[in-house]
Amino acid sequence: MINTLNNFTDAKFRKSWTAFDGKSSSQNFAVNWPILRFADILLMYAEADNEINNGPSATAKSALQEIQKRAYAGYENDIPVTPTDKAGFFNAIVKERLLEFGGEAIRKFDLIRWNLIDSKFAETRTKLRQLINGEGVYANVPLYVYAKESNYNLTPSVTEVASLDLYGGLPSTVLFAPGLGSSTAPTGYTVKNWRKALTEENMLTSIATGFAFYFEANKKELLPYPKTALNENPNMVQNAGY
Repeated sequence: MINTLNNFTDAKFRKSWTAFDGKSSSQNFAVNWPILRFADILLMYAEADNEINNGPSATAKSALQEIQKRAYAGYENDIPVTPTDKAGFFNAIVKERLLEFGGEAIRKFDLIRWNLIDSKFAETRTKLRQLINGEGVYANVPLYVYAKESNYNLTPSVTEVASLDLYGGLPSTVLFAPGLGSSTAPTGYTVKNWRKALTEENMLTSIATGFAFYFEANKKELLPYPKTALNENPNMVQNAGY
């Protein structure tokens, strides 16, 4: 069954993608957490090349494209045109690292080293507000979707998504069309809050669940050193802002 929109996770490391059969009492699902992936090496190279040469070399562009060709397998014609200027190529790297390493606990540190964390937080808040209100590119996101119960499939995610039984057609259609807008599901279906699951309070202004609610620029990129650590080493200096 499809989840509500506010409870979605990226599900990048899935039990169904392992050889775990569900019968063992072991909690080890044989998922190796990635420490350094080859994709990271290629994108770091491309980023460094762009900075050193004041624009991307052919090798840097090839490194970025190698990642994209794998991600767009079968849809290579949809790959964005690779920028040739320094700023444009840098922005392409920023976006590609977002897409490539989603759910791998890298993004925060990328944004800090680029000094983009505050502006990206602000950008995300703007997009969340638009999503909540059904504005801009989110104007056709439905308030509700209607689904039928389905079995948990031990299949690749593309196959599993295709097996969803949603009222109105395929997910690629239903999730991007206004739909019925009714909290009452059609016969045989269960209503799921989609855009309706979001409120400004819990996504933006809630002290408990608001997006990056306590972040302060030029301070909370780093945590403070504990007082015990400062006492034990008088040469240490507390991080700025604390």
